[in-house]
Amino acid sequence: MSNQLRPLVVIIVLVGALLYIGGIVWGGVISLCANKESPANIPPFVSQAITAIGTALATHFGALFGISQFTGGNPRPIPKPHQVQIWATLPHRRRDLGALPLQAGVESDDSSEHRFDFYQIAAAYLYFASLILAGVFWAITGFSEYAADAIRNMSFALIGVIAGVIAVTLNVRRPPEE
Repeated sequence: MSNQLRPLVVIIVLVGALLYIGGIVWGGVISLCANKESPANIPPFVSQAITAIGTALATHFGALFGISQFTGGNPRPIPKPHQVQIWATLPHRRRDLGALPLQAGVESDDSSEHRFDFYQIAAAYLYFASLILAGVFWAITGFSEYAADAIRNMSFALIGVIAGVIAVTLNVRRPPEE
């Protein structure tokens, strides 16, 4: 990325992250006061922002774990959860990818690993934290059916993320077809 565009990209990403987290908090707070007579109703713009940004983060999150599984080759020892830099290091699988680099603009070399950058890891943590936040808000409401739809949907997505990460961690693969 051009150094001239980097500040603009950082500003856009920060505004998006604030809008996303702010929307979740807004939906959560409104959900706390919701009841049968006045169900939680957040403005469509806020709901769409949560959905659009959440979808982009969910896609990234899934790709992050999928890429780590693909490029990892044979199962490798699972690092301890507090060793974030080791989680972010992936061996290259050059024999399968040929001369194609894993990132656009990165020249092919004989390096034996690829590191996700800070923003990629931060986005994954942001997404997971947002799902936890939505789940906490919904739990505080007693899992009310009158909570904001975005909050309830994100809580359900948390279950899918947990199941997906467990599957990747256990190296679950589709059995070969006979």
